[in-house]
Amino acid sequence: MRLGKETSVAKVFQIELGITMLFQRLDTKAVCCLTGTLPRMLAAVDQTTAANTRQVLEARCNTPELKRASRHLDFRVRCVCTDRYAANFAAEAAMQASARDEGLPYARDHTACEMHMVATAHTKTAQLGKLDATVQGLVACALTMTGACAKSRLQKCLLEVFKKKCRQHNQHHAQRAVLARFLNGDPVSSDVMIYNPNVHIIDEPVRARMLQDIEAFVLAALVPTTCPLFSRSRWNGADGALAWLGLFSAHYNGSLLKHTIQKFAGLPLLQGPGGREEDHWIRAIGAELSQQGSQHAIEQGNVQAAHAAEAVDEEMDKEGSEQDDWHKRNKQYRRRSVNFVQDLCLGAIFVFSIVAGLLQNLRRELFHRASVVWRRNVYARGLRSQGRSNVCKLLEVLASEDVKRFYTGLWSSLRQSFTLLRPHNTFEIRALLFTSLARAGACVHQLLVTRRAGYPLELFKLLTNDSTEMVEKILRSSPCLRDELSHEFLSRFGTPAELGSAPAKSILHCIAARREYDICCIECRHASSRRVQKTSAQTWVRSLESVSAAFVIKQNKLARQNVAGVQAHAAPSQGAASEPEPEAKRKAKRSRSAWAAFMHENTQGRTNKKWGDGMADLSRRIREISDSERERLEDLAKTATAAAFQKQGSGPAGFAQTRQQKETARRLQLRMAQDAEDSAAAPASRGMLADASTSPLDSMVLGLPEELARLSQENLDSVAMARRTAQEEERTLQAYMQENAPPALALLPDVDFTQSNSITLPESLPTAEFSPPLAAMAEAG
Repeated sequence: MRLGKETSVAKVFQIELGITMLFQRLDTKAVCCLTGTLPRMLAAVDQTTAANTRQVLEARCNTPELKRASRHLDFRVRCVCTDRYAANFAAEAAMQASARDEGLPYARDHTACEMHMVATAHTKTAQLGKLDATVQGLVACALTMTGACAKSRLQKCLLEVFKKKCRQHNQHHAQRAVLARFLNGDPVSSDVMIYNPNVHIIDEPVRARMLQDIEAFVLAALVPTTCPLFSRSRWNGADGALAWLGLFSAHYNGSLLKHTIQKFAGLPLLQGPGGREEDHWIRAIGAELSQQGSQHAIEQGNVQAAHAAEAVDEEMDKEGSEQDDWHKRNKQYRRRSVNFVQDLCLGAIFVFSIVAGLLQNLRRELFHRASVVWRRNVYARGLRSQGRSNVCKLLEVLASEDVKRFYTGLWSSLRQSFTLLRPHNTFEIRALLFTSLARAGACVHQLLVTRRAGYPLELFKLLTNDSTEMVEKILRSSPCLRDELSHEFLSRFGTPAELGSAPAKSILHCIAARREYDICCIECRHASSRRVQKTSAQTWVRSLESVSAAFVIKQNKLARQNVAGVQAHAAPSQGAASEPEPEAKRKAKRSRSAWAAFMHENTQGRTNKKWGDGMADLSRRIREISDSERERLEDLAKTATAAAFQKQGSGPAGFAQTRQQKETARRLQLRMAQDAEDSAAAPASRGMLADASTSPLDSMVLGLPEELARLSQENLDSVAMARRTAQEEERTLQAYMQENAPPALALLPDVDFTQSNSITLPESLPTAEFSPPLAAMAEAG
């Protein structure tokens, strides 16, 4: 955001406003539900404080005549869904107090986004000691490989490591060849498996050919890309970074990764005198004895290297704090990546991949529930079965099948005995796996399960179970356990008869249909605004008004598509059932078709530029032709179009002629022109045309045989018959739908309605939509 000549960081607000109203007609006592979404403009603030958030919400959610209309409503509810940022809750509380002072009190239903809760569980799990170090190392490795030609440079470094580390072993080569040929299975597994071995390395030519194969195949398979960026602020992307690191470091105990990153960064490895590559067995045995012995063994082996690395990092931080230099920062990232691969623990990567996989599956299910495809499918299925499709998301939340699948995978991971490489299959890694899984399960239970088990979702269970026991259970619940919406609702419907009545259930249905449980649709549109604004780096800075206008147009388009009523493809019969075209438009279409045939006969295929000044004369002549001549030209154009559709003509419209046919057509035109000049011989001219029509005149002019013209006419008749059949089927279907119209939303149960709070409800509740109606979704299937 630019303020004069200064540039500052701005926070862009994206707001989605929806309105739902429940009305009752005074004459027929019918109850209608009016619902829709209003696109809102973007807003930018310097800080996301509670005061700024309230000011933005009041400015963007100020709909004309909304306050005056809301004064006529008895019960007002504001359903809000945001992340768990404290300023959002403070702003909503301030707006509620201001509305109460204006005489428009409402019940606030503020829901926290479930996707943000799962992301918080992932963040808290990744903050464990070794897992956090793995994340920091992944970030440093990814930032190190952001330069040009980073992939090719990394593969060259890996090839150099292969050339340097690949040694010849000619001692006991016959014995090793036999053992490698027959006893080459897994020594840890009890299964006797024999694999086909490669060529044994004996001499230098074999080694050279092997290095050529490694350069041709292994480099691309082992390093297909550079290290993906592990973003802490995003919901996905962690699996790609973990898979890249796990694949690269799983070979030769991470030796390839260590030396490749060291060569790529251009910094030496910091090793102490006791830190040899072969001492991992000693460290593994020490870790099994006791946790204290393990820590002592690690510190004893690499204490000088740790001190040296800390000194380098402190120096880099001190230099970077004085001046934000990209060269110094890149050097700091390179040093961190080298330190990371030097002390890399493959067991931590294995643990992180298991825990992150479980949380990623849960996020994918929440993403799918927030998608447009899921909503369309559920709405269409609800319309076909006349079920409660308007509260489908509420039913999914109450069932909590996604959380059940998450905990099923969690218990399976806790019970399963994973087989790790022996240097890393230690008590410390197994304890880290148990701690990570326990923390992930505890975070999901605290943030997601407890909220779903409490109010107001406990109140919405009346929509699925309206038994007397459920009603009494809700009324007997302690008031301290209820939220604001449940308190206001139960204060109005405080008896079992009122709580189980149709008015109470209709209000609950309307609130459940409007209530949201995630803001994925808003969060996913952050990228669209950033893409529009990032073009300023190449061209010019886009203003907030321009970006906001583009966002509102996209939001309005998505709002029309997200409603269960959008059709993927228009039905072919809709054109026949639409309103008839005006007479002037039909004449224009006829004149254009006649004009095409007239131009072809008189210009002989020449274009407008070649014809020159004669276009004005042609325009005058076609306006003066008779009705019979116009009908002849229209039939000529129809036959040519049908021939082109059947791909019988060589031209785009079927007007292709040979030279002899053109000469014949020209002679016919001259003869007809001479007869037309004689006014006294006009009837004779019409008779001559009639005689010519009995002969194959059309075939001669068009260059089509008589059989093809007959087939074209039969094709036109069949198309007209099919069109008439489609129109009859459409009229029959519309008549059936008018006589047997199913309800768009089954909000009210089939029970006897009682008088409650001076509201009488009918047995059906029609619904109006700002966007396309729900009935059209049944046609889309």
